[in-house]
Amino acid sequence: MSKQGPSSTEQLLDIVRSKEQKKSVQPDTPPLMESTLSSTADLYQLAFKYAKLIIEIRKTALCILAVEQRALHPSCEHFIIPLVPSIRNDDEKLAEFLREKIMFCAAGCKCVELWVQLPLDSLHQTLIEVSAARGPQLDKAVYWLLKSQIRDLDEKTHFIDYRVKPSLNKKKALLQVEATVAPYAEIDRMKELFKSAGLSLKGMIAKQCAVNATVNALPEVEESLLTLYVDDEFSSISIFGNNEFAFTRTIRTGISSFLEPLKGTPYEEDSEEEFSPVSYSPYPHNSQDIFALIEPVALRLARQIERTISHIGSKSISTPKKIYLAGDYCWSTEFKDFISRQTGIETATLPTPAPVNLPFTHLDAKNRPDAVFALLYATLFIERNDGINLLHSFSVRRKLNTKRLIHLVSTGALAAGVLFLFISCIWQFTSNRELAGTITSVKEKIEEMKPLITQQTLLTKMAELERRRKQAKDIGKNIIAPALLAELNTIQSSKVKLLEVQFIAGATPYTSKNKRVAADSAVLDGIVIGEPHEFNTSLAMYISKLGQNQFFSVPTVTLREEKQIPHLGTVLHFMLHCTISPVEQTTKQEK
Repeated sequence: MSKQGPSSTEQLLDIVRSKEQKKSVQPDTPPLMESTLSSTADLYQLAFKYAKLIIEIRKTALCILAVEQRALHPSCEHFIIPLVPSIRNDDEKLAEFLREKIMFCAAGCKCVELWVQLPLDSLHQTLIEVSAARGPQLDKAVYWLLKSQIRDLDEKTHFIDYRVKPSLNKKKALLQVEATVAPYAEIDRMKELFKSAGLSLKGMIAKQCAVNATVNALPEVEESLLTLYVDDEFSSISIFGNNEFAFTRTIRTGISSFLEPLKGTPYEEDSEEEFSPVSYSPYPHNSQDIFALIEPVALRLARQIERTISHIGSKSISTPKKIYLAGDYCWSTEFKDFISRQTGIETATLPTPAPVNLPFTHLDAKNRPDAVFALLYATLFIERNDGINLLHSFSVRRKLNTKRLIHLVSTGALAAGVLFLFISCIWQFTSNRELAGTITSVKEKIEEMKPLITQQTLLTKMAELERRRKQAKDIGKNIIAPALLAELNTIQSSKVKLLEVQFIAGATPYTSKNKRVAADSAVLDGIVIGEPHEFNTSLAMYISKLGQNQFFSVPTVTLREEKQIPHLGTVLHFMLHCTISPVEQTTKQEK
């Protein structure tokens, strides 16, 4: 918390307590409000690496709430820096003042988010129901429904934004939408102010939205309640029914209206101190006398509350059970009691639940600085609850979302391309390594096969093979006769007896693979015994067996006659001539 000079405050309290000395006694030193542009006595540099600064520019002071981010146990700091009218009314000097103070405060921060909170006396908030739709169709539905309620609504001159409530009217297929409308004039002025200061804003929040967000963040909310926020130039009345926001009314009665009856009275100087957020002093002892003068203004606010309550009957909302007061004047016991007596409803200062990650549990409205910063703390709940950010309207946000989607898709496509190239490089590297290994193994095998085969080596090998073939052929000629007898022995019949077997080598021409070659042949001389009428049958069967043998071709009968042989009787004498195939002969030799 910032430090304050005690001299002006103490002297002003002396003036309040001693009315008779008020005209003669003057403070010896300039009051706290007369700070210079280059003064940094009210500030100190934050020890945060990542900070979120929530700023409010008032008539008499610059209020800054600093919240630490990305920390296991975050903390917060708040400052009140006085503003003189010459700075407040000059945008160029105010921009320079903002830049100097914020840059000094966040000099040690690595990353800073800037949010600004501003009062909007022409803010219009309401809860409407539109037909269930999505995308641009929902934008058009919300716009034209608001157009029917606000005659001079124009998208070019008015900020329009909305957020869809999670509840859905299933019977009528309607969406509940919380809409916000405000003129662009003050919003653009605040944007231009920070742009001139060279500061980039992350968000811009209306004070009325902060009040509504505070109610939504309360752990327990009555079935129906009303909030009264009193600002410098206006007051805002919001209705909550069935634990949901219903609508907001803006009234042209504010702190300035309370100060008006005090002009020309002995309390005029007191009132500036009492209503100023710069003062940390206790309340003046004559607060009851001051309230007696401003009671007509408070009565106007009470009547506006009664009118608002009578209006909610058309929206099927029950009468509020409690009235929450917010703003700089919410701490006044006289004001709270007066509103309660006039409306017959219990009143209380709007509590501000602290975020669970900050080192405090509850803000005490009786402490003047905390009452000033109560709505700034509520900005944390707005961001968390997806509140209305005045930087971007629904149309701008839609375009930004489209650009963001295109950027996301293009980034994803680029990442996929890079990933594909990376995988291709890995695959190519693996393939090259495997190919290199194969080449190496082939080279090793070639080395093992050395010396390499030459033409002379092939000729030598062929000559050796021809020699072996001739040798095998010569051997085959020597063993063909025994092989022939062995084959004939396998097909011998009991009634066919061979008397003589004659082997003739290369005597018979034979055609093999369209070539006529000399083939071996055999002449079989034998007899058929048994009954004479069976001679032909037995001989035919024997010839058939010879023809089925692969060693012999179909034999030719060269002699066939019956003879008488002692001890055997009549026999059939025959002679057969058959060719021995070279293929079968080679096969027999290999076997």
